[in-house]
Amino acid sequence: MVVENGVARVHRVTETRDFGTTVEVSSGLKDGDQVILNPPVDLTDGHKVTVRQGPPSQMS
Repeated sequence: MVVENGVARVHRVTETRDFGTTVEVSSGLKDGDQVILNPPVDLTDGHKVTVRQGPPSQMS
């Protein structure tokens, strides 16, 4: 899921590799997308959300 204008949206992604605690995604996201990590089970497409800062990503 990603955040678009304060709303949670489902995005289909292609996962290339799973490293256990991180995954590599080859399509379905673009630079600048705000990804919702570990969303609650009741979060569905269209719910309003509030973005809060987390630790810097570990992108390579």
